[in-house]
Amino acid sequence: MSEMYLKLDPHELNRIFQINLPLEIIINKTSDNGRFDEITGKATILAADTATMTLALSRDLLDWFDLFLPQKMIAVQLSHSNELIFFRSKILRRIIQESFQIIIETPRMVIKRERRLSKRKPLFSPINFRVLRLGDRDLKHLTDKIGAGESQDVSKGGVTLLTNLELPVGLTLLIEFPLAGKSISMIGKIRHVHSLQNSDYSFVAGVQFIQPGSEEQELISRSISQDDILQKGGLSF
Repeated sequence: MSEMYLKLDPHELNRIFQINLPLEIIINKTSDNGRFDEITGKATILAADTATMTLALSRDLLDWFDLFLPQKMIAVQLSHSNELIFFRSKILRRIIQESFQIIIETPRMVIKRERRLSKRKPLFSPINFRVLRLGDRDLKHLTDKIGAGESQDVSKGGVTLLTNLELPVGLTLLIEFPLAGKSISMIGKIRHVHSLQNSDYSFVAGVQFIQPGSEEQELISRSISQDDILQKGGLSF
């Protein structure tokens, strides 16, 4: 299995979240035009137990320290052995001591991927969708209904959608989500759906893009390439 949800017991917690381990943080910033911009930067684990985790933020995040408010959600990604680990967490408080620090909730579950997967960009952003059809059957009576969820990651071939709606496999959607300061609108088809536990969402769905435009493909490729540059600068994902 190339991707799995891993429930963290104390053994897994100690194995994955080691002191001084580098990781990358992604936090959303609302721009003046109402769109979401992603702010990314590095951090280091200072302490971790079953309830909380303390992270020291690197210098590239200090200009954005005002964004790290209690109750705000962040996304975290890190590399461990041959695994890529992703999770979302809530900020509990922030501290200024010898360094700029935040204390977050320790996740109960993480997403684990093998390195050999094709390149994907973690993308924890709001996502809206409209139902177009199921198989060959048009569902025009539902096109004015807007579904909401959150993207988990994106690649040139598709996006992973977190939602509380149980969407059937084969459903075609018009999806919209922010990426690199722009709003992307694409048509995709549900390829697989799995239920979730211990999550803010009930289901995770894999959406495959249908005839994506060259502009959107270029934007995704450029965003993934920027992640590669960050990784070569000190983090290996």
